[in-house]
Amino acid sequence: MKHASPLAIAAAFAFSSLAPGVAHAAGSLKAAWVSGHGINTLGCGSLTNPCQTFQYTHDIVVAAGGLIAVLDSSNYGPLIIRNAISIVDDGGLAGIAIASGDAIDIQAGPTDAVFLKGLHIDGLGTASNGINLTSAGSLTVTNSTIKGFGAPAPGGNAGNGILIDPPSGAVNFTISDTLLSGNSYSGIYVFPSVNFGSGSTATIFGTLTRVEAVNNQLYGVAVSGGNTSGTVSVIANQVNASENVFSGFLQGVGNLYLSRSTATGNGWGHFGAGVVNNGGVYTYGDNSINGNATDVSGGAMTPAPLK
Repeated sequence: MKHASPLAIAAAFAFSSLAPGVAHAAGSLKAAWVSGHGINTLGCGSLTNPCQTFQYTHDIVVAAGGLIAVLDSSNYGPLIIRNAISIVDDGGLAGIAIASGDAIDIQAGPTDAVFLKGLHIDGLGTASNGINLTSAGSLTVTNSTIKGFGAPAPGGNAGNGILIDPPSGAVNFTISDTLLSGNSYSGIYVFPSVNFGSGSTATIFGTLTRVEAVNNQLYGVAVSGGNTSGTVSVIANQVNASENVFSGFLQGVGNLYLSRSTATGNGWGHFGAGVVNNGGVYTYGDNSINGNATDVSGGAMTPAPLK
Protein backbone atom coordinates (compact mmCIF):
# COMPACT_ATOMS: atom_id res chain seq x y z
CA MET A 1 0.00 0.00 0.00
CA LYS A 2 1.57 3.29 -1.11
CA HIS A 3 1.15 6.31 1.15
CA ALA A 4 1.24 9.96 0.14
CA SER A 5 4.53 11.49 1.24
CA PRO A 6 4.55 13.87 4.24
CA LEU A 7 6.13 16.54 2.01
CA ALA A 8 3.30 16.37 -0.51
CA ILE A 9 0.72 16.49 2.27
CA ALA A 10 2.35 19.51 3.88
CA ALA A 11 2.58 21.34 0.55
CA ALA A 12 -1.01 20.63 -0.35
CA PHE A 13 -2.28 21.68 3.05
CA ALA A 14 -0.28 24.88 2.93
CA PHE A 15 -1.80 25.70 -0.46
CA SER A 16 -5.38 25.04 0.60
CA SER A 17 -5.05 27.02 3.80
CA LEU A 18 -4.22 30.20 1.89
CA ALA A 19 -7.93 30.75 1.31
CA PRO A 20 -10.05 29.26 4.07
CA GLY A 21 -13.25 30.39 2.37
CA VAL A 22 -16.75 29.61 3.52
CA ALA A 23 -17.00 26.68 5.91
CA HIS A 24 -19.57 24.38 4.35
CA ALA A 25 -17.93 21.18 5.61
CA ALA A 26 -19.22 19.53 8.75
CA GLY A 27 -15.90 17.94 9.73
CA SER A 28 -13.16 19.20 12.01
CA LEU A 29 -10.00 17.37 10.92
CA LYS A 30 -7.30 19.27 9.08
CA ALA A 31 -6.38 16.12 7.14
CA ALA A 32 -7.94 12.70 6.55
CA TRP A 33 -7.07 9.52 4.66
CA VAL A 34 -9.20 7.61 2.15
CA SER A 35 -8.75 4.03 0.95
CA GLY A 36 -10.58 1.57 -1.23
CA HIS A 37 -10.56 -0.67 1.85
CA GLY A 38 -11.87 2.07 4.12
CA ILE A 39 -15.34 2.45 5.61
CA ASN A 40 -17.49 5.58 5.70
CA THR A 41 -18.34 5.74 9.37
CA LEU A 42 -18.11 8.30 12.13
CA GLY A 43 -14.55 8.42 13.38
CA CYS A 44 -12.91 7.42 10.08
CA GLY A 45 -10.08 9.40 8.54
CA SER A 46 -6.96 8.27 10.37
CA LEU A 47 -4.15 6.33 8.72
CA THR A 48 -5.31 3.13 10.41
CA ASN A 49 -9.04 3.80 9.93
CA PRO A 50 -9.44 5.54 6.55
CA CYS A 51 -12.72 6.63 4.99
CA GLN A 52 -13.89 5.18 1.67
CA THR A 53 -15.15 8.00 -0.57
CA PHE A 54 -14.21 11.58 -1.34
CA GLN A 55 -17.75 12.87 -0.78
CA TYR A 56 -18.20 11.45 2.71
CA THR A 57 -14.77 12.67 3.76
CA HIS A 58 -15.42 16.14 2.32
CA ASP A 59 -18.87 16.46 3.92
CA ILE A 60 -18.41 14.79 7.31
CA VAL A 61 -14.75 14.47 8.23
CA VAL A 62 -12.49 17.25 6.91
CA ALA A 63 -12.86 20.91 7.82
CA ALA A 64 -12.94 23.61 5.15
CA GLY A 65 -9.40 24.25 3.95
CA GLY A 66 -8.28 20.73 4.87
CA LEU A 67 -6.67 17.84 3.04
CA ILE A 68 -7.88 14.47 1.76
CA ALA A 69 -4.90 12.16 1.21
CA VAL A 70 -5.20 8.96 -0.86
CA LEU A 71 -3.77 5.69 0.43
CA ASP A 72 -4.32 3.32 -2.49
CA SER A 73 -5.89 2.75 -5.89
CA SER A 74 -9.68 2.75 -5.95
CA ASN A 75 -12.78 4.36 -7.46
CA TYR A 76 -13.57 7.09 -4.94
CA GLY A 77 -16.84 8.19 -6.52
CA PRO A 78 -18.18 11.52 -7.81
CA LEU A 79 -17.73 14.63 -5.71
CA ILE A 80 -19.36 18.01 -5.15
CA ILE A 81 -16.82 20.45 -3.66
CA ARG A 82 -18.42 23.25 -1.65
CA ASN A 83 -15.41 24.69 0.20
CA ALA A 84 -11.64 25.02 0.06
CA ILE A 85 -10.04 21.57 -0.08
CA SER A 86 -6.94 19.73 -1.25
CA ILE A 87 -7.15 16.18 -2.61
CA VAL A 88 -3.76 14.55 -3.14
CA ASP A 89 -2.78 11.17 -4.57
CA ASP A 90 1.00 10.97 -4.38
CA GLY A 91 1.56 7.84 -6.40
CA GLY A 92 -1.42 5.49 -6.42
CA LEU A 93 -4.37 5.53 -8.79
CA ALA A 94 -7.09 7.69 -7.25
CA GLY A 95 -9.92 7.09 -9.66
CA ILE A 96 -13.34 8.53 -10.31
CA ALA A 97 -15.18 6.48 -12.93
CA ILE A 98 -18.80 7.40 -13.63
CA ALA A 99 -21.31 6.81 -16.43
CA SER A 100 -23.46 9.95 -15.99
CA GLY A 101 -23.27 13.46 -14.57
CA ASP A 102 -20.10 15.31 -13.62
CA ALA A 103 -17.25 13.56 -11.86
CA ILE A 104 -16.30 16.65 -9.83
CA ASP A 105 -18.56 19.69 -9.44
CA ILE A 106 -16.90 22.71 -7.84
CA GLN A 107 -19.45 25.00 -6.18
CA ALA A 108 -17.16 26.64 -3.64
CA GLY A 109 -17.05 30.12 -2.15
CA PRO A 110 -15.55 33.17 -3.87
CA THR A 111 -12.22 32.94 -1.99
CA ASP A 112 -11.96 29.15 -1.74
CA ALA A 113 -8.86 27.43 -3.14
CA VAL A 114 -9.31 23.92 -4.59
CA PHE A 115 -6.20 21.79 -5.20
CA LEU A 116 -6.38 18.44 -7.03
CA LYS A 117 -3.34 16.23 -7.62
CA GLY A 118 -2.89 12.78 -9.11
CA LEU A 119 -6.50 12.04 -10.06
CA HIS A 120 -7.56 9.67 -12.84
CA ILE A 121 -11.05 10.64 -13.97
CA ASP A 122 -12.99 8.59 -16.55
CA GLY A 123 -16.42 9.36 -17.99
CA LEU A 124 -16.78 5.91 -19.59
CA GLY A 125 -17.94 7.58 -22.82
CA THR A 126 -21.27 8.81 -21.45
CA ALA A 127 -20.79 11.08 -18.41
CA SER A 128 -21.01 14.87 -18.72
CA ASN A 129 -17.81 16.58 -17.53
CA GLY A 130 -14.69 15.56 -15.66
CA ILE A 131 -14.41 18.78 -13.64
CA ASN A 132 -17.10 21.46 -13.79
CA LEU A 133 -16.25 24.69 -11.97
CA THR A 134 -19.10 27.15 -11.52
CA SER A 135 -17.71 28.97 -8.48
CA ALA A 136 -14.42 29.13 -6.54
CA GLY A 137 -11.58 31.53 -5.92
CA SER A 138 -8.98 29.29 -7.53
CA LEU A 139 -8.48 25.81 -8.96
CA THR A 140 -5.24 23.90 -9.39
CA VAL A 141 -5.17 20.56 -11.24
CA THR A 142 -1.86 18.75 -11.63
CA ASN A 143 -0.52 15.32 -12.58
CA SER A 144 -3.95 14.07 -13.59
CA THR A 145 -5.73 12.27 -16.44
CA ILE A 146 -9.26 13.16 -17.53
CA LYS A 147 -10.81 11.24 -20.40
CA GLY A 148 -13.92 9.73 -21.92
CA PHE A 149 -16.53 12.38 -21.17
CA GLY A 150 -19.17 12.21 -23.86
CA ALA A 151 -22.71 13.08 -22.89
CA PRO A 152 -25.30 11.72 -25.38
CA ALA A 153 -26.01 15.24 -26.66
CA PRO A 154 -22.59 16.93 -26.46
CA GLY A 155 -22.46 20.69 -26.21
CA GLY A 156 -20.34 23.33 -24.55
CA ASN A 157 -21.85 22.44 -21.18
CA ALA A 158 -21.24 18.70 -21.55
CA GLY A 159 -18.58 16.39 -22.90
CA ASN A 160 -15.58 18.30 -21.53
CA GLY A 161 -12.58 17.13 -19.59
CA ILE A 162 -12.52 20.41 -17.65
CA LEU A 163 -15.27 23.04 -17.90
CA ILE A 164 -14.69 26.49 -16.37
CA ASP A 165 -18.08 28.26 -16.49
CA PRO A 166 -18.59 30.71 -13.62
CA PRO A 167 -21.47 33.20 -14.09
CA SER A 168 -19.74 35.83 -11.92
CA GLY A 169 -16.85 36.49 -9.59
CA ALA A 170 -13.09 36.20 -10.06
CA VAL A 171 -11.58 32.77 -10.77
CA ASN A 172 -7.92 31.83 -11.25
CA PHE A 173 -7.08 28.35 -12.52
CA THR A 174 -3.85 26.48 -13.14
CA ILE A 175 -3.66 23.16 -14.97
CA SER A 176 -0.30 21.42 -15.36
CA ASP A 177 1.16 18.04 -16.33
CA THR A 178 -2.30 16.74 -17.19
CA LEU A 179 -3.78 14.68 -20.05
CA LEU A 180 -7.25 15.43 -21.43
CA SER A 181 -8.28 13.03 -24.16
CA GLY A 182 -11.23 11.30 -25.80
CA ASN A 183 -13.86 13.81 -24.72
CA SER A 184 -16.84 14.50 -26.99
CA TYR A 185 -16.57 18.29 -26.85
CA SER A 186 -13.32 19.74 -25.48
CA GLY A 187 -10.33 18.81 -23.43
CA ILE A 188 -10.56 22.17 -21.64
CA TYR A 189 -13.44 24.60 -22.18
CA VAL A 190 -13.39 28.06 -20.62
CA PHE A 191 -16.95 29.27 -21.01
CA PRO A 192 -18.08 32.18 -18.80
CA SER A 193 -21.85 31.99 -18.94
CA VAL A 194 -25.17 32.41 -17.19
CA ASN A 195 -27.58 29.56 -17.88
CA PHE A 196 -25.32 28.48 -20.72
CA GLY A 197 -25.37 31.18 -23.35
CA SER A 198 -26.13 34.57 -21.85
CA GLY A 199 -23.57 37.07 -20.63
CA SER A 200 -21.32 36.60 -17.62
CA THR A 201 -19.61 39.14 -15.39
CA ALA A 202 -16.85 36.70 -14.39
CA THR A 203 -13.18 37.62 -14.46
CA ILE A 204 -11.14 34.54 -15.36
CA PHE A 205 -7.38 34.10 -15.53
CA GLY A 206 -5.92 30.71 -16.42
CA THR A 207 -2.54 29.12 -17.00
CA LEU A 208 -1.98 25.81 -18.80
CA THR A 209 1.49 24.28 -18.56
CA ARG A 210 2.66 20.96 -20.02
CA VAL A 211 -0.90 19.95 -20.86
CA GLU A 212 -1.89 17.34 -23.46
CA ALA A 213 -5.34 18.14 -24.93
CA VAL A 214 -5.48 15.57 -27.69
CA ASN A 215 -7.94 13.34 -29.57
CA ASN A 216 -11.06 15.19 -28.45
CA GLN A 217 -14.11 15.28 -30.71
CA LEU A 218 -14.21 19.05 -31.22
CA TYR A 219 -11.57 21.18 -29.48
CA GLY A 220 -8.39 20.65 -27.54
CA VAL A 221 -8.52 23.99 -25.71
CA ALA A 222 -11.51 26.32 -26.20
CA VAL A 223 -11.90 29.82 -24.78
CA SER A 224 -15.32 30.91 -25.90
CA GLY A 225 -18.88 31.67 -24.80
CA GLY A 226 -21.33 34.42 -24.03
CA ASN A 227 -19.13 36.66 -21.88
CA THR A 228 -20.20 40.30 -22.08
CA SER A 229 -18.76 42.41 -19.28
CA GLY A 230 -16.15 40.21 -17.58
CA THR A 231 -12.60 39.55 -18.74
CA VAL A 232 -10.97 36.28 -19.77
CA SER A 233 -7.27 35.63 -20.24
CA VAL A 234 -5.64 32.21 -20.70
CA ILE A 235 -1.94 31.45 -21.15
CA ALA A 236 -1.08 28.16 -22.87
CA ASN A 237 2.58 27.29 -22.30
CA GLN A 238 3.94 23.97 -23.61
CA VAL A 239 0.45 22.75 -24.49
CA ASN A 240 -0.05 20.03 -27.09
CA ALA A 241 -3.49 20.47 -28.70
CA SER A 242 -3.24 17.96 -31.54
CA GLU A 243 -5.35 15.35 -33.34
CA ASN A 244 -8.62 16.92 -32.28
CA VAL A 245 -11.48 16.47 -34.72
CA PHE A 246 -12.17 20.18 -35.25
CA SER A 247 -9.46 22.43 -33.84
CA GLY A 248 -6.57 22.46 -31.43
CA PHE A 249 -7.10 25.94 -30.00
CA LEU A 250 -10.31 27.97 -30.25
CA GLN A 251 -10.60 31.59 -29.13
CA GLY A 252 -14.04 33.15 -29.27
CA VAL A 253 -13.90 35.51 -26.30
CA GLY A 254 -11.16 37.15 -24.25
CA ASN A 255 -7.49 36.56 -24.97
CA LEU A 256 -5.48 33.38 -25.51
CA TYR A 257 -1.67 33.54 -25.35
CA LEU A 258 0.32 30.72 -26.97
CA SER A 259 3.91 29.94 -26.04
CA ARG A 260 5.97 26.84 -26.94
CA SER A 261 2.75 25.06 -27.86
CA THR A 262 1.82 22.60 -30.60
CA ALA A 263 -1.23 22.08 -32.79
CA THR A 264 -0.98 19.49 -35.52
CA GLY A 265 -3.34 17.03 -37.20
CA ASN A 266 -6.48 18.97 -36.22
CA GLY A 267 -9.55 19.21 -38.46
CA TRP A 268 -10.91 16.97 -41.16
CA GLY A 269 -11.17 17.68 -44.86
CA HIS A 270 -11.41 21.43 -45.36
CA PHE A 271 -12.93 22.02 -41.94
CA GLY A 272 -11.26 22.85 -38.68
CA ALA A 273 -7.94 24.43 -37.85
CA GLY A 274 -4.93 24.28 -35.63
CA VAL A 275 -5.92 27.67 -34.21
CA VAL A 276 -9.29 29.41 -34.62
CA ASN A 277 -8.63 33.10 -34.01
CA ASN A 278 -11.51 35.52 -33.47
CA GLY A 279 -9.23 38.45 -32.79
CA GLY A 280 -7.79 37.54 -29.40
CA VAL A 281 -5.00 35.00 -30.04
CA TYR A 282 -1.47 36.19 -29.25
CA THR A 283 1.70 34.26 -30.10
CA TYR A 284 5.20 34.48 -28.69
CA GLY A 285 6.48 33.14 -32.02
CA ASP A 286 7.80 29.87 -30.61
CA ASN A 287 4.83 27.59 -31.38
CA SER A 288 4.51 24.69 -33.84
CA ILE A 289 1.22 25.10 -35.74
CA ASN A 290 1.29 22.90 -38.84
CA GLY A 291 -0.23 19.89 -40.57
CA ASN A 292 -3.83 20.88 -39.81
CA ALA A 293 -6.78 21.16 -42.21
CA THR A 294 -6.09 24.89 -41.90
CA ASP A 295 -3.29 26.00 -39.63
CA VAL A 296 -4.76 29.35 -38.51
CA SER A 297 -8.26 30.54 -39.40
CA GLY A 298 -9.96 33.87 -38.78
CA GLY A 299 -6.87 36.03 -39.26
CA ALA A 300 -3.23 35.93 -38.28
CA MET A 301 -2.28 35.67 -34.63
CA THR A 302 -0.99 38.87 -33.00
CA PRO A 303 2.62 38.95 -31.79
CA ALA A 304 2.53 38.90 -28.00
CA PRO A 305 4.34 41.54 -25.96
CA LEU A 306 7.77 40.52 -24.77
CA LYS A 307 7.79 38.48 -21.56
